[in-house]
Amino acid sequence: RSCSTWSWKSCRRPFFQAVPALAYLAWPGALWVAFGEGGACGPACATAEAVMEHCCCLAVLLGVSAALWDVLETAAVGGLRAVCFCCGNCLVFRFDLEDHITPAHDFRDCSSDVAAVEPGTNGIVTSLKVAALWLTYAATAVLYAGCTWGGWAGSPAQQAAFRFLDTACHAGLCALGFVLLEHWLRPCRGQRAEADELRGAREAALLDEAPLPAAEPP
Repeated sequence: RSCSTWSWKSCRRPFFQAVPALAYLAWPGALWVAFGEGGACGPACATAEAVMEHCCCLAVLLGVSAALWDVLETAAVGGLRAVCFCCGNCLVFRFDLEDHITPAHDFRDCSSDVAAVEPGTNGIVTSLKVAALWLTYAATAVLYAGCTWGGWAGSPAQQAAFRFLDTACHAGLCALGFVLLEHWLRPCRGQRAEADELRGAREAALLDEAPLPAAEPP
C-alpha cells in the first residue's frame, strides 16, 4: 500500500528515515559530487565528507562483525547445511552487510533456503542479475581502492563517478543510522506508546479483513 491510503502515523517512519539522507544529499553531498574538495565545497564540506568516510568504515566493520556473528550462530543452531545456505545467500547478494545490523534481521534469515522462500524464480534471470552485481561490485571496489589508496586521480569524469558512488553510500548510511536510532530509542517511548501502536495495527487489520457487521434489527 502507498501512503495515500494510509494514515500519517503509518507513513511518518519512512518519511523521517528519508529526511537525514535527503539533508545529506543537499549538503554536503551535492557540492562534493559537483566540485570535489575545492571550489564551492569549501573546508566545512570537505571535513563533513571526511567524517562520513570514517562513519562508512565503521559501518563496514559493524556489518562484517554482525555477519560473522550470524554465521557462527547459524552454525551452532543449524549445522553445516544452514551455513551453506547462509554463504549462498551472501554470494547471490540476498543480504548486504548493512542488513546484518538492522534490527529486523535475524540469523535465521541468513540460513533460509532461497528456493523455498522464493519459489518459481527464473534461474537465468537470477544468474544474470548476480553476475551484473558482482561486476559492479568489483568495478566499484577497484575504483575506490585506486582513488583512495593507490593515488590514482583518473579523468574528471572518473573522479565525479567516484564521488557520486561515495555520496550514494553515505546517504544510505544516514537512512540506516535513523533506523538504528529509532530502534534504540523505542524503549524510551514507554509501554503506552507501544500498546497504542499494537492496538492501531489490530484495528487496521480488522477494518481491512473483517466483514461489515450486520445491521441490528429495530
